[in-house]
Amino acid sequence: MSAILDRIEQIKKGSLPQRLGVGAGHLGRMWKEGVRCKSAWKATCACGLDQNSFCRTKLKWVGLLVELYGIFPDGLTGAEEYFVIEAMTLSMVKASGLVVLVEVPGARKPIKMGGALENWNLLNELGEMDPDDVPGFLEAVVLMQEKL
Repeated sequence: MSAILDRIEQIKKGSLPQRLGVGAGHLGRMWKEGVRCKSAWKATCACGLDQNSFCRTKLKWVGLLVELYGIFPDGLTGAEEYFVIEAMTLSMVKASGLVVLVEVPGARKPIKMGGALENWNLLNELGEMDPDDVPGFLEAVVLMQEKL
C-alpha cells in the first residue's frame, strides 16, 4: 500500500511544473487585463476580504511552488517585490506572456525579456551561460513588467 501512495505522490509532484506553467499563463493574462493584487507580485496578498481572481491564483501558484521545491527556490524569501516572476522558470515566464525588463549588473540599460522572438533567444542564451542551468535572470533585479 505504501508503494502505491508513494507512486501517487510522485505522479502528483511530476505534474507540478506543468501546472505552474499554466498558472503563470493565467497570472500574466489577468495582469494584462488589469486584475491586480495590492501586493502585486509578492508571495503574499494584502487584499484581505477583497481578494480577486489574481490574488487567489497567485497564492495557489506560490503554494504549488512550495509543494514542488519544499521551500522557496533559489534563495528567495517571498518578500521580494517581484517574487513570483523571479521564482518562474524560463518556460513559466514565456507562458505568462509578459515582457519583463531585467537590470543585469554591468549592462548599460535593462534587457527586455519576452515578446519578440529575439528577446526569447537572448533569455535562453543567458540561461545556458550558467553552469548550474539556472536562468541567468534569476540573479538580476526585475524592474517592471509591461504589456505586450
